[in-house]
Amino acid sequence: PRMTPTLRSTFIQMSIEAGVVEHVVHLCCDTSDEDLVAAGCSFLADFTFFSDQGTQAVMNCFDSIFVLCQKVFACTSWEESIPVLEGAMILLVNLAATTPSCHPLLLPLVLDVCVPIIEHPKSTDYARGNMILLLANLSMTQQQELRDMRVADPLLRLVLQDNVSGLRRSVAESVIIFLHGHEKCSEVDRLMEVNVVGDYCVPILEQSLERKEFRGMFPFLIYSTRLFHILAMCSEYALALVEDPRAVPLLIRASLHEDVAVRVDCDTEGRRFALQALTCLVSQRAWPWASGRLDPPVSEFLGRGLPGLLVDNHPVVRTAAAGLWVVLHPMVKRVLNALGQQVVAEGKCLGCIWHGRVLPFVFPSLAEVPPL
Repeated sequence: PRMTPTLRSTFIQMSIEAGVVEHVVHLCCDTSDEDLVAAGCSFLADFTFFSDQGTQAVMNCFDSIFVLCQKVFACTSWEESIPVLEGAMILLVNLAATTPSCHPLLLPLVLDVCVPIIEHPKSTDYARGNMILLLANLSMTQQQELRDMRVADPLLRLVLQDNVSGLRRSVAESVIIFLHGHEKCSEVDRLMEVNVVGDYCVPILEQSLERKEFRGMFPFLIYSTRLFHILAMCSEYALALVEDPRAVPLLIRASLHEDVAVRVDCDTEGRRFALQALTCLVSQRAWPWASGRLDPPVSEFLGRGLPGLLVDNHPVVRTAAAGLWVVLHPMVKRVLNALGQQVVAEGKCLGCIWHGRVLPFVFPSLAEVPPL
């Protein structure tokens, strides 16, 4: 039977205090027994699963873990389902999913391990899927580096192949969108042609909110809502989002505290991306008045949900909610700009102070407004 969340938290805390993580890492590094290394990697991967505390304890041993995983990748075949290879893969995927600070350290694996496994015709679905998942994690922070490596090219070929299972594709669409979806481009145009919004973006967000499996893994909210945020930056893709009647209600649901059981810190970032996606849709004039009327759930969110988010417990959520509120009420921005002109003209405040300190304090999204 599985541990209850409370029991699991207690187990993780006691294991950390007893030095279990360090002992497992040292044991894996010092042995040549593949079965023992596989068991150790799997234990460490489970230790990090939906636990910030567990992840931090494992990250403290990252240097040793990285050397261990490089050794595993160099000495095992990608064509077979080998427990030691699978354990090393899922351990790195879990760490990258919750610890962006390790992303630059993992970049050397992209061309040496990830791309060759993805392109190898006989790689197992498990190996290929986990390497794509690792790329999705890295593409949250290492966009330009991955663009320079052209990692989207083999992924797009994979997505557009006929008769390829979801498990084999993993989250290839996410990587392509993370890297290129902020502006109109041929890569995302091809995804739009195969209905990436309805067949991929919406289902993965639904599964994230329900905490259910999607293509062999459990997606974090931050990765699902960021898809919408990035696509909403482009006017054409923003319209494609709102054309799916499920998209906006899911973003609203993702943004609301009572609807999101926060499991790890990055879920809060997921709520932020949901609000920022809605903000982009407003800025692109794709929502909420594009249809000429407001649906009752939207009216409820704008009238009660959004004001509640302005006093949310999490600063990043409050900031994003304020950004959405101000684009929904453009008169406020104009009034603040006019007030700024007046106080600066009267010598009561320096322009740099007004725009660099006063406006961002009231509405953080106005921090980028140029001086008057």
